[in-house]
Amino acid sequence: MPNLIDFAGNHDLLLDDSFDQPGRLVRECGKERKDLRWGSLIYLQNESTTLVFPSGRQLKLYGSPWTPQFGTWAFQYPPIRDVFSGTFPPGIDILLTHGPPKHHLDMSDARGCPHLAKEIWRYRGPLRLVVFGHIHEGHGKEELPFDPIQQLREEIRLGIRGGLSMVQLALRLLVERVRVLLPSKVSLKPEEYRTITLVNAAIATKPWEKDSRLPIVVEI
Repeated sequence: MPNLIDFAGNHDLLLDDSFDQPGRLVRECGKERKDLRWGSLIYLQNESTTLVFPSGRQLKLYGSPWTPQFGTWAFQYPPIRDVFSGTFPPGIDILLTHGPPKHHLDMSDARGCPHLAKEIWRYRGPLRLVVFGHIHEGHGKEELPFDPIQQLREEIRLGIRGGLSMVQLALRLLVERVRVLLPSKVSLKPEEYRTITLVNAAIATKPWEKDSRLPIVVEI
């Protein structure tokens, strides 16, 4: 039997404590959170679960519904507020967030969360897959290498480093190019070559649209 995991997003008003109150719009139809029947579905709201497979393999997942504020929807926070720093528990293999990290599958105007992007880079667990949605037009898959060059790129784009770091990045790229051309390549530490798969799994082509895409399948 497949494992079914669910986590909320900005349209899931009933699951947000600030909306699940008497007199609020979400209760006008006579439904409350206590009326929900989850069955075998595992719901994650800023918490983790560990899946154990028949082979004995285990995968730890963490789910969070938060996205930067846009309108008056559920699970939103002011963009200046960091809701992710230090929140991921140890040992996560798969991270599930409603919105994307900034500059990754979040359109050319970078609508993702910078705090989420920083925390993914700070995290030192076995993380190998990050799945999100929210920015429907950003649907797709990206492989993010965790090497010094990519880390420098991220820090420049997120404003952690200043303009002089562009020179440092250019020098690192030059050194890497030379290293690749050498007969005997200099090997880096294994953790510097770690790659995380990012997936924007938004099924609808646009919010409220009925058109849908095929799901993205990832093997880990």
